[in-house]
Amino acid sequence: MKKVITLVVLTFMFSCSKDDLVETVAESPILPTAFTILSDPNKTMNNLVVGNRIEYAIKIENFDTNPDVLYVLKPIVGNASKHQLNRTDFNFQTLEPNDVYKSRDSIIIKNSNTKMYLQILRPGTFQHEYTLQKMISNKKINAVAKQPILFSAVKINIWSPTVEVVEGNFWHSSEHLRYYYFNIDDGEEQFDNYLTNSDSKSHVYLSNYEGGEISGGFTAHNTFIFKNSVHEFSAPVPIYTYVINEIKITQNITASPVNIIRYNNISF
Repeated sequence: MKKVITLVVLTFMFSCSKDDLVETVAESPILPTAFTILSDPNKTMNNLVVGNRIEYAIKIENFDTNPDVLYVLKPIVGNASKHQLNRTDFNFQTLEPNDVYKSRDSIIIKNSNTKMYLQILRPGTFQHEYTLQKMISNKKINAVAKQPILFSAVKINIWSPTVEVVEGNFWHSSEHLRYYYFNIDDGEEQFDNYLTNSDSKSHVYLSNYEGGEISGGFTAHNTFIFKNSVHEFSAPVPIYTYVINEIKITQNITASPVNIIRYNNISF
């Protein structure tokens, strides 16, 4: 009987000590390091296209200059519908010496003037979240902090097919009509609706090219004319380079100001 009583007392004491420990930790939480991600103020963020590279400055509050301290920054990766796949939807990069951009899975931050870069690989609406972990001597000393980034990017396709309208023969050359087409892809995933029409949102476009302008209603993914067709009185001449000065998209949203989106110097 004595042994049994002793066992019960010890179990009670252990239980009390464990509860006290949990309460002590709860009263002294490990706080994350506050930080912000700032995009380049000189770059317009509403007309991004596939291939663009976005520059971001990383601002860490109360930056710890202790030489044993470092910060680890990385994107949360995994949701394809939100374009969170590194090296598939985007490249997470640093700028190395000799202006070389290097793709990474995470960035080690050791100074207060660090920048990161995102190279856009696919069109769509990007809903990103980035984490920052403070470490000292390779040990985590703070909880993870998180910051979101949201932007949209499109892919613009232009092409110029020809159609034979008069067949050539011994007496004269063939004749062709050259057409000038474009479309804008704003992505195929669930949340990709940057330039997609809806009950509350519609678009019109204006194409400015050397020699004139063309305008009309616009729908993402559909094909439109960016220049009037040209009648060629001989075999069609290949087009090696062609530049549209500007495609302007006017976005009308119910109960909101008109949004003007400009894509400039678009070439084959």
